[in-house]
Amino acid sequence: MQAKYKFLFAFSLAAVFAWQCSSADSQEPSDATTDGSVVSSREMEMPAPSKDECTSGDCETGSGLFRWTNGDIYKGGFKDGQRNGTGAYHWKSGASYVGEWQEGKRHGKGVYLYPNKDQYEGQFVNDQRNGKGRYTYADETVHPAQEWQDGQPLQPAE
Repeated sequence: MQAKYKFLFAFSLAAVFAWQCSSADSQEPSDATTDGSVVSSREMEMPAPSKDECTSGDCETGSGLFRWTNGDIYKGGFKDGQRNGTGAYHWKSGASYVGEWQEGKRHGKGVYLYPNKDQYEGQFVNDQRNGKGRYTYADETVHPAQEWQDGQPLQPAE
């Protein structure tokens, strides 16, 4: 069962990365890895930096890799020094988000994988689940709500 989630998450990572590369204005070389993920396992295994820093690319206005001292990693688009456009954020806790960002917050379509392997795929507004979305538990059961507001499920109409 968990293999399905790993495949779906890896597929989502690859799809977002392909979309980002196809819409990039830059002619810089791709940061794609051989396994198709946005953040490679090598990048994930690197020790945390001694200070929060951009370790590659342009983390001001462009695409880059930013690492925090707590072990979190973001790879994707930036605007005015904030996460913007398409990118992937990996928390040290094991949670991951791949999708759209605006002004440093999850905003637009994305996939959030929780450390316990639950998954939400859908719309985010201002860093919260908002709009159409599907919450799938690790055991593959699906939450009945398909609409979300301020991070909370709306009850389906009866």
